[in-house]
Amino acid sequence: MTEPEYGKYYPDYLVEPPTTGHYVPSFLTEGFNKVIEPLQRHTNDVLNGWELAVLAAVLLLVIANKRIYPRQFSQIFSVFRGTSQTNQLLREWTPIQSFINFSLQLSFILVLSLFVQKSIVVLTFSNQYNTFNAYLLILLAATTITILRYVVMFLVEKIFNQHDVFDRQTAIDLAVKTVALAAMTPLVLLLLYNPYSPFVMTGVAFMLLAMLLRSVYEFVETRVFSKISSFYIFLYLCALETTPILMVMVACYRLLKTGQVL
Repeated sequence: MTEPEYGKYYPDYLVEPPTTGHYVPSFLTEGFNKVIEPLQRHTNDVLNGWELAVLAAVLLLVIANKRIYPRQFSQIFSVFRGTSQTNQLLREWTPIQSFINFSLQLSFILVLSLFVQKSIVVLTFSNQYNTFNAYLLILLAATTITILRYVVMFLVEKIFNQHDVFDRQTAIDLAVKTVALAAMTPLVLLLLYNPYSPFVMTGVAFMLLAMLLRSVYEFVETRVFSKISSFYIFLYLCALETTPILMVMVACYRLLKTGQVL
């Protein structure tokens, strides 16, 4: 192979560039004729120290419940196996009057509020809502919705004189939220260190799935142990489940688009 042919396929850029046209031009000497500007990656650091303290408190509450109330904690998950398991749970203890219900409900609200806040920060690319005061407002709204939901369930039971329905719905609600808490806690921790929209979408999809699962189990339990027709139960669950969620979604949409809830 002659020297020009060798340089055509194997150019040596460490030597002086050749003058003949048979050689491939060097990238280092005849490269681009304009400057390449780097593109900025849109992301935010959403991690604050108090958020890790919130997650640590949640994990401490979950571990304490599992250690202090091992049987009750395991019975929570047995609700998904059918109405017979729910009957056994209600014969031994009442969820609405137990510490395990209060602590797990509080843990779920803390994690859910943190997820909602970080989702807003990630989707808006703004640290305006990445403050402790904003977290407290979201926490207050989530607590208010939870309390109102329980009040509505209790009033419906009294108005229609349907005994035991409220306790059954409370047990199902506790079971679904415990599973959601176990799944959302590592997801929120992942979102704190990786503030990207795919993690937000994953959390939203999981919460919608949990809401659908809770509605199905509540429908079955209410239909079996009450004399109310299926149509009225369906309307009741739509008002109880769908309306609050739609209000929250509309409020978040307006906040992301206009910066205001109202």
